[in-house]
Amino acid sequence: ATILGGSVIEDNVVIGAGSVVSGILESDMVYAGNPARKVLTLEEFYKKRKKNQLKEAVDFVNRYNNVFGKMPEEKFLKEYFFLFSNSSKLCPEFEFQMRLMGNRDKSIVALEKSRQFEGYEEFIGYCNSHKE
Repeated sequence: ATILGGSVIEDNVVIGAGSVVSGILESDMVYAGNPARKVLTLEEFYKKRKKNQLKEAVDFVNRYNNVFGKMPEEKFLKEYFFLFSNSSKLCPEFEFQMRLMGNRDKSIVALEKSRQFEGYEEFIGYCNSHKE
């Protein structure tokens, strides 16, 4: 994104890639475009992403299986580990991600709230039952 001089970006703002920002961007909003315009609230964006995450994860797993003839290893699901990981036994790659920003404890709380499956095997079973 390009942020023009004099722009004010308030708290909790998401700016789309390639956007050109000028003026005041209000808190808790998502902006995109050239010029950047309000697209939706942060809450609407969160709900939209949450709704699509599981579908995207299943699609990724099944496409991987089609290309390589096997299910992906758990470590290849970095974008989706919060759907199935248990905070007490994270694989090393996911543990690294949880520690990266120095807020592991908060991340663990979020992980436990967002987990939809009891583990990787249950998630893969769900993917197998939802092939196109």
